[in-house]
Amino acid sequence: MISIIVPVYNVAKSIETCVKSIQLQDFTDWELLLVNDGSSDDSLAVIQELARTDSRIIVIDKRHSGVSDTRNLALSKMRGEYVCFIDGDDVVEHNHLSNLYSRRDYDMVICGYKVDEYAHDGNLIRTTEYIPTQIKLEQLSVNRESLKPLFLSGMININCNKLLKSSIIRKYNLQYNLISVNEDFYFMLEYLSVANNICTISSASYHWIRVQNRQSGVDSLPDGLLEIYTKAHDNIISFFHNEKLADELMYYSYYFIVLKYCKAIVNGGIKRKIGFEKLKGVMNDRYVKAAFNTRLNASKGEKLMNFLLKNNFFQLFIALNKHIRTI
Repeated sequence: MISIIVPVYNVAKSIETCVKSIQLQDFTDWELLLVNDGSSDDSLAVIQELARTDSRIIVIDKRHSGVSDTRNLALSKMRGEYVCFIDGDDVVEHNHLSNLYSRRDYDMVICGYKVDEYAHDGNLIRTTEYIPTQIKLEQLSVNRESLKPLFLSGMININCNKLLKSSIIRKYNLQYNLISVNEDFYFMLEYLSVANNICTISSASYHWIRVQNRQSGVDSLPDGLLEIYTKAHDNIISFFHNEKLADELMYYSYYFIVLKYCKAIVNGGIKRKIGFEKLKGVMNDRYVKAAFNTRLNASKGEKLMNFLLKNNFFQLFIALNKHIRTI
């Protein structure tokens, strides 16, 4: 009934734990597509061994081409009536699939998730839980603005907390854009554009694993980063037919870009001078300005931070964020 797609790229140390959490599901009618994206570690050998012990596991090996192309290949191979996505360094609770499947009549089912932060020695530092606003929405094409809380909370931006219908993906030939970041959001927005209804559930059964000082895709700074997000801004305008709403919804994405550059500056991933020029370019962009101008009712602290950014006081902005441990 459910195809589970897991891109595999240099996750030899974590992929077995991920797969074991899937095998422990109380819902058992699934196939697991493990797609090795040209890993340079022992990932392929590990997943091949796992597949020998469970006929539901399918291993696909390919040259490295990125996570979007990897997911697209899996979408073309899947056989389930429904599909969900799991990352190879994450885990799910035993009722993850059954909770999603219980609302399978809806075109998109969204659950909550937990962010588990670990120290480098493997000790759990903290777990933060994110639960979506309760929504059961029919006739999505004429009720799209009701999705605003899900956009604001970031529940739409990711793909790991959803169950989708394979028939919709096939009918409209939906694929992931071949971009290096934010590909989840582009795909989900396209899916919502053709979906008829959507439902959320209050459980948080997906665990997003973060390890201190370990670089992840969230921390990457690809070329054209701002352009990827301003294009998403255009897509949101088209989706809602409401420019002001799109400006409001994109604020956190642009703030996220700012924090990414600040973190890279602090960690030495980008030279300070270059980083400040990048930040200046972000804050001078017309889409970013429009998004920041929607924060009229922000807290005093947020207004201070935004004032610093708008006036290019990036060094002070970084110092204050280090103090409150945002970066």
